[in-house]
Amino acid sequence: MPDLRSLSIAAALTWALAPACGRVPDDLCAADSPEVQALCTLDRVVESVYGGRGAEAAEECDVLPQGTWRDECRFQVAEALAMRGELNPALSICGEIGRFAQMCFGHALWLRSTELVDATPADADAWERVDAFIATLPDIGLQGAHLTEIARAAAWHGIYAGSGSADPAAARAAPGRHARHARTAFAWEAVRLQGNQGRSRDIVEYVQAVWDGREPPPSGAPLPLACWRVRLVPRMDLLSPLYTGTIRTYGGGIRFTDPDPDTDLRIATLSAIWTHGRPIDALYLAELARDPSPAVQLTAATLMGADTGGYRQPESFFTEHSPAWKLARATRKAAQRNNVPTPYTPRTDESCP
Repeated sequence: MPDLRSLSIAAALTWALAPACGRVPDDLCAADSPEVQALCTLDRVVESVYGGRGAEAAEECDVLPQGTWRDECRFQVAEALAMRGELNPALSICGEIGRFAQMCFGHALWLRSTELVDATPADADAWERVDAFIATLPDIGLQGAHLTEIARAAAWHGIYAGSGSADPAAARAAPGRHARHARTAFAWEAVRLQGNQGRSRDIVEYVQAVWDGREPPPSGAPLPLACWRVRLVPRMDLLSPLYTGTIRTYGGGIRFTDPDPDTDLRIATLSAIWTHGRPIDALYLAELARDPSPAVQLTAATLMGADTGGYRQPESFFTEHSPAWKLARATRKAAQRNNVPTPYTPRTDESCP
């Protein structure tokens, strides 16, 4: 959907007066405004895809001015194709839209995440099936590495999220580049199934105990993708390109990573607690702010900065001008400007619990 801040008044009114489904009324498309005409063209092309047209519809986006309008048109065509299951054509189109490509990959892949790999949390060979899926992705040139990582994240998430099982077998067997994504997915489902029981520290310790085999894996009712409503960890890669050691998480968020598996699982669990909309104890976060792991410190800085109701100056917990101090300060300012991403919910269903 176009960003109304970038539209003319006429185009903004056109979009605002459109019905709930988003279609622009035909009479408004008669307006003599380049922006309105661009919006109507975009609307017509995307509607044709929902009506059954294939990837060739994206070629009609070329009549729009080069830049945001054309990219937005292709983005929405790709998303429409992904929603009806035509994933590779959608990803190929995503690879053509420059700076929005990674976001487009994410939208397409998260929409189909539960269908990407035929594996369960109990399957120790799940990582091989993820590799087999990645081998089927289209060759899109320079954006290929980004597509591969986002696809790996989405595939692992689809194995665990909403499955009703937090069996660590699949994640514990995951090697190399798979491991961080596998831990992220395992923690997401383990926290969901654990429920809001105990303090944040207790939840982190419980998830670690399940991972180690000291506690039985939690299980419960499956949750369909339509019901996944989450709160994203703020996108630190947008606030500063200087932070490294991050991976993508469900719906377009990111989390920091640590080379130590147990520390990395702790970060993944903290991220999961946040994304499930649960409170994180202030004293626990203050303790994590002094953790020897830089990744844990940065995670604490992110969460403290995003929790505008709990910390007025979260940067005061960190050494002045350190990376964590800068991150806490930047996150706080972004959150105060309401610039923190909103929850990503692909679809909604009245039957959701």
